[in-house]
Amino acid sequence: MAKWFYKGDLRFKGDDGWEPYTYADSAKLEDAYQEDKTTVKLNSKYRVNLPEMYQYRTDDESRQRPIKRVVEAKPKKPKEKTKRVCVVVQRTGTNVDVLGVYKTLAGAKHKQDKSLAKGIYDSVVIIEKYMSSS
Repeated sequence: MAKWFYKGDLRFKGDDGWEPYTYADSAKLEDAYQEDKTTVKLNSKYRVNLPEMYQYRTDDESRQRPIKRVVEAKPKKPKEKTKRVCVVVQRTGTNVDVLGVYKTLAGAKHKQDKSLAKGIYDSVVIIEKYMSSS
């Protein structure tokens, strides 16, 4: 969601002096902005002119202050790290050391690691069956 600000102190120039609207007011302003409304009543004291981007008092429209809308850049999701597993399987005669591989991977602490360990174990069993049949 975009954040909305009003110039709290008009003596400041540039980026200084901007105050954030409350979450509720910011949401109200954003909804009105998305619906292309021209004015928004924040409360009994203030209204906002969206096309001109200023806030004014309902009892005296000459008392104005600028407002601004800031769209935050969406944070980039970190790429999931691919787990790379190197399994060394010893072949003694015609047998593959399946138990050794399973023991090494069975100590995994996380569910994802355990399912990976099971998948590797199952693959090694298939390889063992294939090797013993040849």
